[in-house]
Amino acid sequence: MVREESMKELKQRQQRLQERTLWLKEQEESVMRKTRLCMLVMAGIFFLLVMVQSGVYMVIPQEYQESVLRLSRYGKWILILTVVIINAVLKDSEMEGV
Repeated sequence: MVREESMKELKQRQQRLQERTLWLKEQEESVMRKTRLCMLVMAGIFFLLVMVQSGVYMVIPQEYQESVLRLSRYGKWILILTVVIINAVLKDSEMEGV
């Protein structure tokens, strides 16, 4: 009788451990997907800034060129701000367990 109860308890613990392990793997995959997405966004922003600064802005209409050049001058700060926001989102998602 006692042995049957301990076997049931052991099986329940194993089941909970398997569920927890599976949940942790899902969370790790979720964080990795978010990280990849954020890195892709940052790479896109960097690519656009490089294109603008290298002279591709010539295809932009005259009335918008000044705004685009001003934006590209602040590109470094935009990238830094983007990194800070991405890190905050990732930290927040880790704390929530998402």
